[in-house]
Amino acid sequence: MDLMLEYRDSLKLVTLAIAKALDIDQSIIQPDSFLIRDLHAESIDFISIAFEIEKDSDKKLDLMDLYAKAFIHPENRPTDILVEGFARYIMLL
Repeated sequence: MDLMLEYRDSLKLVTLAIAKALDIDQSIIQPDSFLIRDLHAESIDFISIAFEIEKDSDKKLDLMDLYAKAFIHPENRPTDILVEGFARYIMLL
């Protein structure tokens, strides 16, 4: 499969899941948006996002693995996750 197409599909899936879970318009979600800082997600929202992704696809998420691989780690502390990072993580599942 074409990796760019697969990335776009993953980004679309993640964007839709975030919009549903956070009850926000998809148009404000950009690949360079941070879930916590920009979209005001809370830790409980990650469970809702994961649920939406699993409901709309054949993907099964391990949130601890996601946190370890996709969070931005300044000073070795997980603080936030980019929408793009989330999509790339989903693409590799």
